[in-house]
Amino acid sequence: MIPHGVEIFLGLEPIDLRWGFERLSGLVEERLGRRPRSGALFVFFGKRRTALKVLFYDGTGLCLFYCC
Repeated sequence: MIPHGVEIFLGLEPIDLRWGFERLSGLVEERLGRRPRSGALFVFFGKRRTALKVLFYDGTGLCLFYCC
């Protein structure tokens, strides 16, 4: 469940879903100008748009969710 008041950012360009924490965190900082540990959800889609990855900081560490 997504906590109340959490911002959600959707990536509009597809990414390589092999990327992990560091590369996705870099995209968040570079393209959005946001801190990956801000508590927002950052959603990234694969090239075929059939799978996605979500980067989220839950207060204790970065979480990376993969949905296909």
